[in-house]
Amino acid sequence: MNSAGGTGRWGGRHAVVVGGSLAGLLAAHVLAGHADRVTLVERDRYPDDGGARSGVPQGRHPHVLLQGGQTAMESLLPGLIAQLREAGAPRVGMPTDMVLWQNGRWFRRVPTSTYIYTGSRAQFEGLVRRRVLANPAIRVEEGADVVGLTGDASRVRGVLVRDRSDDSRAAPRVLDADLVVDASGGGTKAAQWLAGIGACPRTRRPSTPGSPTPPVSTAARRASSTATPSATTSIRAPNRSTAAVRCRWRTAPIW
Repeated sequence: MNSAGGTGRWGGRHAVVVGGSLAGLLAAHVLAGHADRVTLVERDRYPDDGGARSGVPQGRHPHVLLQGGQTAMESLLPGLIAQLREAGAPRVGMPTDMVLWQNGRWFRRVPTSTYIYTGSRAQFEGLVRRRVLANPAIRVEEGADVVGLTGDASRVRGVLVRDRSDDSRAAPRVLDADLVVDASGGGTKAAQWLAGIGACPRTRRPSTPGSPTPPVSTAARRASSTATPSATTSIRAPNRSTAAVRCRWRTAPIW
């Protein structure tokens, strides 16, 4: 979801990120290099003791940070992996430090070819959160739900926010934005939000583990990049006869 160039209500370019978990935190960090202000809207309240958050599924389970994730995180937040080691996150050599039984036999423990970090989600997220929120250009609204968007089918202009402590019948407040990023995860209500302003939501389909997800969103982006403002574009996912999306596309720069 994006909107064309603007200056926001308080001056300067303003980006809003919905969801303050790892994806939202890293999105805010990147956006801070391009926007004057970034606001994170998070429905939970961050724990003072660095513990698990109620809104994170399996948040108390051990988590694994693979080599690719380490490289990506380190490129965004230099020194993060060293901080993770200093915090005591176990570093496990693969496959030397693993004991693996599969199909009736033990796997050989050959020399290490890669390392992973295993630790708590709260520990890792807490390190990232402290680094990201140290940037004065980024602020966070905790205990707040995004309940909709403002704007119309041609442009998203902001979000509607309701504090979780408020009466659910209370009118939400408007948070203007030049760019809105949805990082709220699998429970996203983006489709309803887009429909609420007359825009075309992305079509979602149930999938089973191991089955590929049709690249409808990729096809949609490609179609929209060449569409005229008044064009109506139909997209059909490969090998899925029932998958079709009809949208009115408008192309505009993000800022």
